[in-house]
Amino acid sequence: MHSTSILMTISLVLLLVAAAPTPCPETLILPRNADPVAQLLSIAPTAATCDGAPIPAECATASDAAGPIIDGFAKYGVGSAGEQAALIAWMVFESGEFKYNIHHIPTEVPGQGTRCMMGATFTGQYANSIPSLAAEAAKLTDPNAIMALVLPNPLSFAAASWYYTSQSQCVGVRDGLKAGTQDGYVAFLTNCVQTTLDAAGMRLKYWQAAAAALGLPQ
Repeated sequence: MHSTSILMTISLVLLLVAAAPTPCPETLILPRNADPVAQLLSIAPTAATCDGAPIPAECATASDAAGPIIDGFAKYGVGSAGEQAALIAWMVFESGEFKYNIHHIPTEVPGQGTRCMMGATFTGQYANSIPSLAAEAAKLTDPNAIMALVLPNPLSFAAASWYYTSQSQCVGVRDGLKAGTQDGYVAFLTNCVQTTLDAAGMRLKYWQAAAAALGLPQ
């Protein structure tokens, strides 16, 4: 009986392992066989170093950013290359190629920060969405103090994924982003981020670079 029980247990374990879902290949920066740091550097070349950064304490390199960005995609289910390209381009533009974590230009705005420079309403919502921070966030009234809770890199680089998957205004743009088209990206900026292409064309430049790095048709 004892040996039979062991064999049955082993068989059950093998069945469970075989039935376990394999990780979705689209939960990481694409393509899977590429170096994510090199991919980020092809989008944000100045992120190779923080030497000479205007505010060194806020600066992150591509090496610092890659893991938290990937983790954010996985946590919030941002699976397609088109969606990932849009969120990376958004972060790269807003943070000055990861040089800033707080909104400074042209002036500081209370509570506005993370790598995608969410406003105070959203940094507050984001902090409250994280179980380990919610109680502390609820005690605070200073928007800068609330924002500070989500500025560490693991949270700051995941903020764009949280925003994209939690805000109702972003639902309607998802199919366009998954298609990987420029029109889909512009619709994402207009309806989800609620902004427009900048006059200098840097938002579009960063998206084109991100699309190329992630293997989207050009």
